[in-house]
Amino acid sequence: MDANVPLAATASASPEPSPSTWHNLFASNCDTTRCPKLIHSSAFTETRGCNLVDDDLDTKCDYWKICLVGYIASRSPCFKALHNLIVTTWHYEASLTIHASSWLIFKFANDADKLNVLYRGHYLVYG
Repeated sequence: MDANVPLAATASASPEPSPSTWHNLFASNCDTTRCPKLIHSSAFTETRGCNLVDDDLDTKCDYWKICLVGYIASRSPCFKALHNLIVTTWHYEASLTIHASSWLIFKFANDADKLNVLYRGHYLVYG
């Protein structure tokens, strides 16, 4: 037998480790002290709406009338990927602002463009 040729592996007498449960895979990531806390605001959920009078609003209200606000629920896509969504899927002119807290602001040229995007869709971006 040639000394340079490795021998085939032999079966071990030791048993295979038992498979872990799904829950145990994340056991080290269950520290709830590091999680953001949710605030329960039941008084706000019982109302059907909030009436605003002209005194409550200023000129900034016109800015927000032509905007859509989005949120990045996972890993943040790059600016170019989101801008391509606007151009190739929505087919409208819109500026995009990405905030550090994962909020997105899409500002359209007019209210009709914004409403068309809301009506026609593609609100989720994967990838």
